[in-house]
Amino acid sequence: MDTMISTKAILRKEKNQFFTHGEISRNFTYINDIKEIIINLISKPVTLNNKFHKNYLNLSTSCLSQRIFNIGNQKLTKLLDFIKLIEHEPGINP
Repeated sequence: MDTMISTKAILRKEKNQFFTHGEISRNFTYINDIKEIIINLISKPVTLNNKFHKNYLNLSTSCLSQRIFNIGNQKLTKLLDFIKLIEHEPGINP
């Protein structure tokens, strides 16, 4: 929520108000990266493994016809760092 409120305030040249004092960190992922990953995953359906055993996982096979992937970013970014990036985008002068 802080990210949306902060971005809106920057674009409107208003004072930023934080619920978390800007101390929160979270994972940010560029949407086009996710799009590319989803397109690649759709073209590679899961391979059914009849010898599948839960204690010996192979990430490319499954006992099911579906798979779960974490395709987000694993790197935490501080809210204040995120805001600094937004503020320095072309056409935005805080």
